[in-house]
Amino acid sequence: MSLLGDFGKLDRIITGVGDLAQQAFRAKVLGAARVPLAELIRAQFQLSVGPTGKAWRRLKHPRARGRANKGGPLYASGELREQASSPVVLGDSLVIVVNHPGAVVHLYGSKGRGAGARDARGRFVSAGRIPARPYLPLKSLPAPWAKGLATAATTALRAELR
Repeated sequence: MSLLGDFGKLDRIITGVGDLAQQAFRAKVLGAARVPLAELIRAQFQLSVGPTGKAWRRLKHPRARGRANKGGPLYASGELREQASSPVVLGDSLVIVVNHPGAVVHLYGSKGRGAGARDARGRFVSAGRIPARPYLPLKSLPAPWAKGLATAATTALRAELR
């Protein structure tokens, strides 16, 4: 019995499968996932919706004419959107770092306690009620996000095994 075929291709597949366990390959997959993740987040800001597709509450008081208003809520200057849509690869993780002032308040909302109020630790709290406008998933990964990340991983895997 004899076997015929492209053994060079078989060798490349064997080598590729061995490379899957390497840090360099995981970094490639995570790097490939950065782009669709950033696009998903930017699209949310553009449409003023959260990761689950639920629309953010509109602004109670529209911005004054002289103030920047490039979109709906959470888009006065664009800084929050840029930070939220800039994931970075850190080891074996894809991390989104948002250090914009008020980012946590916008993500979870605030019940407010009046102007200049402080919490039990002495930190200033919001001057008023701010509804939650989640721009990142709070519980589980939404289906569009999972699909985008899976597609990016599959594309990286196929490229590695060619």
